[in-house]
Amino acid sequence: ATVVCVDEVAAPPPPGPPLPAASPDQLAYVIYTSGSTGQPNGVAVTHRGIVRLVCETDYIALDESDVIAQASNASFDAATFEIWGALVHGARLVIVPTHTMLDPIEFQTALTAQAISVLFVTTGLFDQLVKHAPGVFKSVRNVLFGGELVSPEVVRRVLERGAPKRLLHVYGPTENTTFTSWYHIREVPEDATTVPIGRPVANTQAFVLDAQRQLVPVGVTGELYVGGAGLARGYWNRPALTAASFVPSPFSADPSARLYRTGDLVRRLADGNLVFVGRADDQVKVRGFRVELGEIEEKLAGHPMVDQAVVVLREHGIGDKRLVAYVSLPPEERIDEKRRAANPIEGEHLSQWQMIFDDYIYRRRAASSDPTFNTVGWDSSYTGEAFSPAEMGEWVDGTVGRILAGAPRRVLELGCGTGLLLFRIAPQCADYVGTDFSQRSLDYVEQQICALAPTLPQVRLFHRAADDFDGIEEGAFDAIVLNSVVQYFPSVGYLLQVLREAVRRAADGARIFIGDVRSLPMLETLHTSVALAQADGSLSVDALRAQIQERMAADQELLVDPRFFTALRHECPRIADVQIQLRRGRRVNELTKFRYDVTIYLDEAQKTPLPIERMDWQQTPRNLDAVRRVLSNAGPERLGIANVPNARLAADLEILRRVSEADGRMHVDALRETLEETRNTGVDPEDLWLVAAEAGY
Repeated sequence: ATVVCVDEVAAPPPPGPPLPAASPDQLAYVIYTSGSTGQPNGVAVTHRGIVRLVCETDYIALDESDVIAQASNASFDAATFEIWGALVHGARLVIVPTHTMLDPIEFQTALTAQAISVLFVTTGLFDQLVKHAPGVFKSVRNVLFGGELVSPEVVRRVLERGAPKRLLHVYGPTENTTFTSWYHIREVPEDATTVPIGRPVANTQAFVLDAQRQLVPVGVTGELYVGGAGLARGYWNRPALTAASFVPSPFSADPSARLYRTGDLVRRLADGNLVFVGRADDQVKVRGFRVELGEIEEKLAGHPMVDQAVVVLREHGIGDKRLVAYVSLPPEERIDEKRRAANPIEGEHLSQWQMIFDDYIYRRRAASSDPTFNTVGWDSSYTGEAFSPAEMGEWVDGTVGRILAGAPRRVLELGCGTGLLLFRIAPQCADYVGTDFSQRSLDYVEQQICALAPTLPQVRLFHRAADDFDGIEEGAFDAIVLNSVVQYFPSVGYLLQVLREAVRRAADGARIFIGDVRSLPMLETLHTSVALAQADGSLSVDALRAQIQERMAADQELLVDPRFFTALRHECPRIADVQIQLRRGRRVNELTKFRYDVTIYLDEAQKTPLPIERMDWQQTPRNLDAVRRVLSNAGPERLGIANVPNARLAADLEILRRVSEADGRMHVDALRETLEETRNTGVDPEDLWLVAAEAGY
């Protein structure tokens, strides 16, 4: 490095204010928006556009006395209004934390305490805040909201129960520097179906044109074209897209004048105000952000395990918008090729689990003195301690009973672990093949087999992943078992491929048993129950909710909706029936509450099914004695009872309800006290099995 010392004193700056370093048409910033091509588009905004937004405009008058809230993410163009609106006027800018905005009461308190005079929120957040605290904005002088379709009912509630001094509905694409039009809401007619987006802000033009770019009459729907001082230069390094979206203005004598095609359909009212009607394409707004559904579809379709994808916007109540994707898997002849492309990710996932089992779980000592009953690694999520031998014994007995119900002679077990099932099923079989991705577990099983008298010569062990069927005979096994291994699979596509290969190895009339599957619909219930059990009593309910969301996001195991397995009948013509059952056991723990078993029946002759007499527990039986009477008095051949409350889950479902509805400021200790008053209701599934068995069902 070279250091240069300069002794001369720099010349003093010239008198007067410094000269501007940029001209009005020079670039101020680039902000990215969603793009239909699958790549976000960078909008190049000029200094002129920012000045037009916040200086000497008609929709709001800002000065040094204002306190402006920055409630927007910096990647959202509304931050331009908030930040520069404050800085160029010498006003105070208050940055509002996200957690404050999401708590209506805390947000209202902050607005008052900070004396906020100017606030912008997206329509989605506006709706949610008003839903829980209608007077949240009453202390604010100017409230602006926009970005999505507005509910007149919500706006009316604000006006009636705590209106700010000025309530403005604003509209504008990023390409026209944040706001294009505004509407001062003073009242909302009872028959209103929407709220206008208003008139153009100062130094802005708005034209409603038809497909030939001709003006349409008042009241007729057309596409909105906008122009003026707020118009961006175009898209960064996207000249073709810029030319298609920023078109020459037919209403200006200046040949360089441009209009931006918003893609929004509007109509002009007789009083000159504009009303938003919809989109001319598939673009949607979610929490104020523009989203191109085609962009998401393209990304999904690029995944190796996805053939086609469709994304739609669903609304679950006012302000609760969600994107839902529907995907189809590739045709079977192409799935192997696509899976091979995905294998680096899947392989990394499997290798991490293999390392956990080899280097951590299977290095621990088994608690049981019986080497064939090695339950190492079976720990409770609630306590972190090992399940008791009695709990695990019940778990093993229930699983073995279901597998042996089919009297299998040739069994293939994928993921045999320490042999909990193998040592109980193999003695009754002529052939037993066990595979596992952990060599340490297979070594353990091999040692115990050698120590047994008599040994189990019919057992063959293979070190391999679940999807590796190389050398395993096709059509050879009358029972294929995947017990408590699905949760370690990297994806549902991997599970589907394993099941496809398993079907090929199955003999005519075989059964595939998939045991101990973690239930996706019960994910939130599980983590809520565990989080409450472990929480410190002084923790607030809001903090507890945050912990629950963190736990759910951090859950690395695969969970499967039971409907996945019923849908397999459409995937594989050999599947004759799919039976989904709760886990057996009197001991109530996470294994019996949040997991289930699946039995797939293959190749059974098509028989005319016996009719099912159906009853509703909430209307007819209501108790076990009534069920006994129905079954004992010449009952039907098949009986289906719907809506039976599960006693195992009654407390956990009540916990989920209480946590979701409780005041966020309540402490966990107080919440637990309210739960002590609840009564355990419902039926233990084991009691239903007992009643059925007593009656010969």
